[in-house]
Amino acid sequence: MSYKTTIPVPPIFDQIGEHLRHESRFSLPEKLQHTVKLFCEHQFAHATTLKQGKEFWRARVNHHGITEAFVVSQVGAPPKGMAGSGRINPAGISYLYGASDKETALSEVRPWKGAIVTVANFTLKREVKVADFVQDIPTPNVAEVGLNEFSDHLMRSLISQILQGKYFSAPAHAHDDYAYLASQYIAEQLKNMGLDGIKYPSVLSETGENICLFDPTIGEFEKTATVTVKKVSYDFE
Repeated sequence: MSYKTTIPVPPIFDQIGEHLRHESRFSLPEKLQHTVKLFCEHQFAHATTLKQGKEFWRARVNHHGITEAFVVSQVGAPPKGMAGSGRINPAGISYLYGASDKETALSEVRPWKGAIVTVANFTLKREVKVADFVQDIPTPNVAEVGLNEFSDHLMRSLISQILQGKYFSAPAHAHDDYAYLASQYIAEQLKNMGLDGIKYPSVLSETGENICLFDPTIGEFEKTATVTVKKVSYDFE
């Protein structure tokens, strides 16, 4: 499902992206860094473990006139130094993105009617621990944990919901090279804490989920095949 926060976004959360865009690319002032720290600690504490062998999908639109499927080596993460800026990865740093199912993988590459797309499935070579921006983290019972821990959880949960909805579950302008600075920065903090990646809702599929693995070698590809897009549908109001 696509995550949609209804919580008003305080100015401090806008300041994270703006500071990284206009002031300093690799550091934040103490107040903003504290907010990111609380968010990352909350996500780390509620990380999800994915078992070895779990399957994900990738897709790549074929070049014009090419009907044969790309080979496995052509559908994985870009070679070192060749990756463009993404939602999670900075330019030049290759991460492996995948989707929970073939349909979501197809939607993520935004194909057009008649497009030929190569799809490939890959599995996890080992168990991984990821920040999970899809799950609903339960609120503890105040009578069981005490008021201080309950209040601390609510604060961290609120920060997580806002940053999750603002940076990891919302589309950005395709031609804005700096649109993902904040999510890249936060992902780097999670990576440094020892997590293997991030799982987050697809903005192009109502039910699909995406994963980003910091180490591309964790994914083992099995085979590739081509599909032809028959229809592209949009609902609007």
